[in-house]
Amino acid sequence: MILQSQLHQNVVNSPIADMVSQFREYMRRRWKFYATFFLLGFMITFPMTKEIIAWLIDERRLPDDVNILVTTPVELILLQVKVSANIGLLCITIFALREILHHGKIKLAIKNRLSELDLNVPSTFTTYVPYIFAASIMAILGVLYSWNILIPLLLDYLTQDAQGIGLSTEWRLGSYVGFLSNLVIASVIGFQTPLIVQSLMKFDLVSHQQLKSLRRHIWFSAFVIGAFLSPPDPLSLFLVALPIIFFFEVTIAMYTTSSTVKSTRVDHQ
Repeated sequence: MILQSQLHQNVVNSPIADMVSQFREYMRRRWKFYATFFLLGFMITFPMTKEIIAWLIDERRLPDDVNILVTTPVELILLQVKVSANIGLLCITIFALREILHHGKIKLAIKNRLSELDLNVPSTFTTYVPYIFAASIMAILGVLYSWNILIPLLLDYLTQDAQGIGLSTEWRLGSYVGFLSNLVIASVIGFQTPLIVQSLMKFDLVSHQQLKSLRRHIWFSAFVIGAFLSPPDPLSLFLVALPIIFFFEVTIAMYTTSSTVKSTRVDHQ
């Protein structure tokens, strides 16, 4: 009993418990604001969802001889609600990140926790600005890749594959929009790979040599992500996993080149 009491006391007094306590207090005071922010984003977006869906299923964006079907009376309205809710969640997520970074509500607890873990984390807010900017740029590039390369190739391939054996191609509205969303999300995640790899090395969470030794595991993980977020065919898996593998190898190669140049300069000095 004494040991359990001491263990409980250590957990209660730990930095991570302090961080959770501060976060809980913050959410208790701000949950009404976040709920209002979500509802505002939802209500602003909902009237526009029909135009968004109509744009997605425009016949100019669909392969030849493909029809989009609504199979239940409420399918369209449920899809509108889902799209609006996702945009509302995105709004409050972005605002929450801004609040945490700008006001530092749990700054002290985070510092205590990171000091325990002995991580090499930048101490100033301005250090994060380039990462946020770069992540935004890479996310935009991921959307462009998915919309202009990945999605057209897969739609044409899957359509021709079905029509090649005499099947008519009629897709459910909800499934089609979900298919597009998954591919866009997968591409956005894949295009964050160079920032993730660089951050892992910068914060001393993993070394360059450790990443190189984990190469085959990372390649395998890339195809696992592709399997979850794309149709289970070889072309889909390859096109979704390709950005992750490509950016991982480029980042590792750039770091190797940079390390070699630095070593050469030190030797000359």
